Amino acid sequence: MTSPAHHIDPLKDVVEVDGKRITYIENVYLILYKPVGYVTSTSDPEHPTVMDLVEGLPFVGPVFPAGRLDLDAEGLVFLTSDGQLAHRLMHPRYHVPRTYEVRVERPIEPEKIEALEEGRVVLADGYHPLPVSIEIVEPTFIRITVFEGKYHLVKRLIAASGSKVLNLKRIAIGPIKLGNLLPGEWRMLSDDEVAELRRAIERSKGTERRP
Repeated sequence: MTSPAHHIDPLKDVVEVDGKRITYIENVYLILYKPVGYVTSTSDPEHPTVMDLVEGLPFVGPVFPAGRLDLDAEGLVFLTSDGQLAHRLMHPRYHVPRTYEVRVERPIEPEKIEALEEGRVVLADGYHPLPVSIEIVEPTFIRITVFEGKYHLVKRLIAASGSKVLNLKRIAIGPIKLGNLLPGEWRMLSDDEVAELRRAIERSKGTERRP
């Protein structure tokens, strides 16, 4: 059968191309370690995109990044063909935590850390962000967890605290962690991981998460 109009029942039919069996997958869920210099987009006229790193994989439907990560940042990006899950992950009413490792230009003063964690910081544009959670690893190296997906949020939070981001790496989105992936590597999520991510999204629905 060579007609593209021929209907296939994925539960009964076996499809082969050049002798190789094609497995039907309803939706694809994967995480990728985005290197610095790549755009979190499906296309870009000036820079390589995260799609270049998964090009040619045997996906049934197109995948796309759920959320963004700056050109000069690195780390975890979630890609999927599941539009509903992606929408919920990115929607402002769902405060799914995102964790970053950040190298800053100068140490952030303890009172500024406290203000960030208590949600008492006002950004340069007047926006009042939700409280965050911060772990001081070294004087100029922190882990910060934010609960909203605002544009350049971590950089703006650090700037409002009198310092500057030198390096930014996202290491987790909800329960999904970057783990041992290296820049440019990717892996499929297990069914259990997808279920756990769904539960995390539902738990965060309509809440203002406090650390």
